[in-house]
Amino acid sequence: ICVSPCVPSFDQNGVLIPTMAGDSVSFNRFTAPILSTPGPAQLNVQVPVEVAGNTSATVVVTVNGQSSDPVSASLAPFAPGLFSIDMSGSGQGDILNNADAQLGVTSLAAPWYGAPNAHTAQTGDVIRIYATGLGAMNPPVATGARPTASPTTATPPDVTIGGIPATVVSSGDASCCVGLN
Repeated sequence: ICVSPCVPSFDQNGVLIPTMAGDSVSFNRFTAPILSTPGPAQLNVQVPVEVAGNTSATVVVTVNGQSSDPVSASLAPFAPGLFSIDMSGSGQGDILNNADAQLGVTSLAAPWYGAPNAHTAQTGDVIRIYATGLGAMNPPVATGARPTASPTTATPPDVTIGGIPATVVSSGDASCCVGLN
């Protein structure tokens, strides 16, 4: 595994190269693009869209030319996860508030003292929640590819804030990245 943090590479077609420093992961023999390697014992990958509809997949990890024994992993149509601003998976969510958009500022939806450009979300504000695992896209996005259109989630998510249902204005893939909803 390369020295952390490793950065994924794209081929001439804009698709993630599915190996990083010679390491690879496959699901039912479909190679999964490696998104990052946050540490020497972790590979973050995109589950290939080719295994959609399956309830499980056989996963094999290859590191330094050495392949693991195959293991079975459960699959689901959705496995939502939110991003945190410090990339720890806990703490302040990577949630932006468009309340100051007319000023050319996108603020972090947090108490004003929580971060520079923070703006606590108020009733009626439009916020942007960065997530992953929201399932199939329409139109479909190929494994490892950045979206070229503006794909929306085939099944809109239910969102609650403090237990209160929120209106979802849109839900889809971010054009900048692979697997970022």
